[in-house]
Amino acid sequence: MSTFSDLEKISQKYSDSAEEFIRAGVIINLKEKQRLLQIERIEILSRYQATTVKELNQKWSNVSTFPKHCHDGTQLNVTESFLPDDYEKAIETFLRLVRKKMAAEQLPEKKQR
Repeated sequence: MSTFSDLEKISQKYSDSAEEFIRAGVIINLKEKQRLLQIERIEILSRYQATTVKELNQKWSNVSTFPKHCHDGTQLNVTESFLPDDYEKAIETFLRLVRKKMAAEQLPEKKQR
């Protein structure tokens, strides 16, 4: 469907004006997005063993950089964020940390061989 005339033909088939057809489509689309966001919210709360956003915020209130935070080893181990506010520098810093942790994990493996 590439033109407004195609939309008018389809909308007439269902006894609606093109504007009403578009309006109904937008409403359906927004409701679907809302449903998907609600699912994501429930998954996040479940992951952090919280039932409400308020409860989740209380769990992390001891993190001095809250809401900025880092996960140290597990999803439930939340610590202060050491990352810079500039996102490019933050990615570089994060990747350096990952590289360092991976190298540290490989050292014991090499010693065991």
